[in-house]
Amino acid sequence: MKVGILTFHRANNYGAVLQCYALQEFIKQRGHEVWIIDYRQPSIEKVYTYWKWSWFCKKILFPQRMIKYISYVKRGHKKTIYFDSFRNRYLHLTQKYNANHIPSEFDRYIIGSDQLLSINITHGLDPIYSAKFPVKLGSKKIGYAISSNKPSLDYINSVGWGQFFMGYDAFSLREQSLADYVNTLSGRHIEVCLDPTLLLDEKKWDALCLHSPIYENNIVVYQVRFLPGKEQELMQKAKILSKHINCKIVDLSSGEYNVNEWLSYIKGARCVITSSFHATVFALVFNKPLYSFKLNDGHDERYVDLLESIELHNCICDLNYTPTCLPKYDKTFISSKLTTLRKPSLFFLCSNI
Repeated sequence: MKVGILTFHRANNYGAVLQCYALQEFIKQRGHEVWIIDYRQPSIEKVYTYWKWSWFCKKILFPQRMIKYISYVKRGHKKTIYFDSFRNRYLHLTQKYNANHIPSEFDRYIIGSDQLLSINITHGLDPIYSAKFPVKLGSKKIGYAISSNKPSLDYINSVGWGQFFMGYDAFSLREQSLADYVNTLSGRHIEVCLDPTLLLDEKKWDALCLHSPIYENNIVVYQVRFLPGKEQELMQKAKILSKHINCKIVDLSSGEYNVNEWLSYIKGARCVITSSFHATVFALVFNKPLYSFKLNDGHDERYVDLLESIELHNCICDLNYTPTCLPKYDKTFISSKLTTLRKPSLFFLCSNI
């Protein structure tokens, strides 16, 4: 079977490229020929364009602003090199495509995972991620573990669920809370599947890690969302915890690390402090003590749902909590819960491919 994956593989984001890699590898393990369709989604391309002439022209008359902009461009360039290197090395990419031309020769198209139905990211419903493209007779379009948010789902509701689902032969979401919401809005039962990063075992991820003492025994902090005025909140909590357990802090939020380094620091962490879904996932994969903080900004359900589903309530924290010790963490129990949690996702994929 020839399988094409459509996702946010072009986002310079650790979770985006790793979930894409995971889905590719999982399907390959089942004996299929797998390609990442190199769809250049306009909004994603624009977000990660670090050099813009319009910005340069606005700042050229202001030396301090220009210095900051040059620094921003350097960081963006370095980050792009890191992510392009990972994509070129680990992802089986097709040639470039746009919304007017998606290849029609695949037997199965898997659309997902990631926040493909979040209209704030794609600037409206993207026709490709909404499965609105022609394919050859007998092909199937499968929505796998797609994430979104309630405003986006309300928008789809205004368009009409019947029309929306016409593009898919099978469809699933990543969060139970969002699936319940769609069930209520559409009257249709929605399957819930795991993010692809949870489909691979620790050994598979370990093969991407770098093995050096520098990656071990740190408190690892990772954020991709920041509350105004509280940008350093998680770092402050890490500093307090570090005094109690006597170890260094590594902040992965800067983007100064390549994908393999990012993964290696989480694998070797003494504790992970985060408000990120994928940092939460990899802490679980590598059996690391974890504090996932809720920001109450409408995007917490992605990791809150996951942690609640495996009964790790003690790892879910509000910002008014400051840890002074490592959370209790039964590795055997968590591994068992994750194994059980994988089964519906494995069945969904294997029965639809």
